[in-house]
Amino acid sequence: MSSEGSDPDVRRTIAAIIDATEALALDLDLAGVTIEEIAHAADVPVEAVREHFGSMDGLALALAERAFEANVVYMDAAYTSSSDPVEQLRAAARWYVTFHEDHPAHFRLLAFP
Repeated sequence: MSSEGSDPDVRRTIAAIIDATEALALDLDLAGVTIEEIAHAADVPVEAVREHFGSMDGLALALAERAFEANVVYMDAAYTSSSDPVEQLRAAARWYVTFHEDHPAHFRLLAFP
């Protein structure tokens, strides 16, 4: 991915591309989506997708990073809820299910890559 992440326009472009990729991947499977379709859905040139992500592998990695970041919020909540390890494990199980319910596409991506 490009290192121009401090420019607000670049950040918006990158976010739009990842959002479009995620939306298309929900309807299809990422393997059934093309860079051209993603660019069209994000309303950006194909070259912008290639510049920031390189390939479909780069886009898949960006989706996995987004899913992982969302999951971290849930797991942090589980492990900071108590100092008792058994309760932390129970909380992790509850938060894991909640993550699945709140973000089914992210859950599928992490659980079934």
